[in-house]
Amino acid sequence: MVAGSSLAVNSGLRLVTRASRRGVPIVIINRGATKGDRLADLTIDAGTSETLAVLAGVLTASAVSR
Repeated sequence: MVAGSSLAVNSGLRLVTRASRRGVPIVIINRGATKGDRLADLTIDAGTSETLAVLAGVLTASAVSR
């Protein structure tokens, strides 16, 4: 998961490229396009704070219901 990065710096993009080559699912959360979008399995065009807060809430609710 990449959160809040345009992946403009090649070291970050390199990590996404390696993950893609290994078949690791890639999710990118960022406002606007990134250099890694073509490699992502899912892109979410939204703010990271709000998106991660919602995800944490869903995961917490799921864990409690078990």
